[in-house]
Amino acid sequence: MSDLIDKIGSLLMKAESTDNQHEKDAYLTKAQELATLASIDLEMARGRQITKTIRETPIKREIKLFEYYDNSRNKSAFVYLVLAIGAQNDVEFDIAHNSTYVIAYGYPSDIDVTEALYASLSQQMVREAEDYLKTGEYKKEIRRTQVKVKDQVWGWYDYKMVDKPVDGRVARRAFYDGFKSKVSSRLREARKAVIKDYVATPQADAFVTTDAPAVSADVVLVNKRATVNAFRKEKSNARGSYKGSYGRGGSSGGYNAGQAAGDRARLGGGAGIGGKKAIA
Repeated sequence: MSDLIDKIGSLLMKAESTDNQHEKDAYLTKAQELATLASIDLEMARGRQITKTIRETPIKREIKLFEYYDNSRNKSAFVYLVLAIGAQNDVEFDIAHNSTYVIAYGYPSDIDVTEALYASLSQQMVREAEDYLKTGEYKKEIRRTQVKVKDQVWGWYDYKMVDKPVDGRVARRAFYDGFKSKVSSRLREARKAVIKDYVATPQADAFVTTDAPAVSADVVLVNKRATVNAFRKEKSNARGSYKGSYGRGGSSGGYNAGQAAGDRARLGGGAGIGGKKAIA
């Protein structure tokens, strides 16, 4: 699996040197295609193994997103990003109540790919959002919002709707949501393309047999997801559902800018998980 991560990193190092939008877009697509192809090949091999004791099995792994004491207000955006990436790599999650970490359930190779993608894309998301906010474009938007006002005669408080310029916090949340949405759709399309075009190749392995019946790639991955889901149900202690909020509302400009950044996103060369603190 380290070879796969190296290949992905090498592809995206090339992306760093080009300003061609079509080339940049191709690199993230290729990265997910490589991850999906490797995942299918591994699962095909697992199904053919005679010596079951050597089979790779699902694991649970904690992935730290923030320090425990971090007060960032947008932690849920990073949770949704890692969930979106994991969904395209057959990884399921439990989420900490304070959004500082997630617990991943899946095959080690799939979790490795998910972590590598997240490490790069989360850094790109923060950097691109900073660049967008520096332009000040979001200030041109008007947002209708509820404010608390004091009656000058009677002294009681009431609420009324007023038009106010969009502030940076709202624009940032919307940007993050747009970025996550676009990246998720790109990974999903790349995965679908590989599944559609997959052609199994012979496995030169002493632990496999060649007389197993042919199974389609999509069926193989459905079976793998069922295995991961069963493993999570057995090992998970999670209770309730995640309450993290989305940020699209209030800034269509921020959301659209995030979508555009998601289109430009490349993979590789990022800091490790938690390597750079997100900005509130």
